[in-house]
Order: sequence, then structure tokens, then C-alpha cells
Amino acid sequence: PLSRNPCKSCAVVSSSGQMLGSGLGPQIDQAECVLRMNTAPTLGYETDVGSRSSLRVVSHTSVPLLLRNQTYFFQQSQDTVYVIWERSNPPVPYHYYEKGRLDECTMYMMHERASRGAHRFITEKA
Repeated sequence: PLSRNPCKSCAVVSSSGQMLGSGLGPQIDQAECVLRMNTAPTLGYETDVGSRSSLRVVSHTSVPLLLRNQTYFFQQSQDTVYVIWERSNPPVPYHYYEKGRLDECTMYMMHERASRGAHRFITEKA
């Protein structure tokens, strides 16, 4: 399936709450390829996120969720290609110029747990 011709049009659908009320479902479903992330459902949200999935990129941490709902993910969407990924777990410095300081994951977790928590990716890297 991954050897098929490239898509002429592609919709990358996030699992963000920003999708609710968007009404983009029909437009998403018109794309030749529809890419989704992890276990974000389409059932019940078709108006906003569409119903088709060509490719679903799944973190290794979400695999148990896929297996708990096999009927939905593997039988209803038999044409979907699943790509499972896992990071190799090297410590990555938060900034390339601050070697020896906090690694990226520790920095995110520290800021999310702070009393005025904010996800550092959203506030700094976006």
C-alpha cells in the first residue's frame, strides 16, 4: 500500500479541539489521501473531521488503545495504512546551544506541572 502513487491532494487532520464546529468533514473527505494521528475517532465527528482515513500515524504508546477497539480501527477502516513509531529515546537538549542542561521532555513536563503551567511547545516553539 505504501508503494501507491503519490496523492494529488492531502488532508492532515489533527485531533485538536479546534476541529469541533469547523464543518470541514466534507472537504476533508474529498482529499485523495487523509492522514490522521494516533487514535482520534471519526465516528460521531464526521461533520467536522470527515470519515475517511488513508494513513494513520500512531505512537507506540497508543497501540494498546488501538488493540482495545479493533473492530473500529481495523475492520471498519480496512483500507487504512497504519504507521507505528517509537522514538529511540536519546536525550535531546531543549536548546541546541545549552548542552548539559535539561532535556526536551523533562523541560516540557516541568513546565506543565508548574503552578502557572503552560505547555512550552505551544508558547515557545510554535
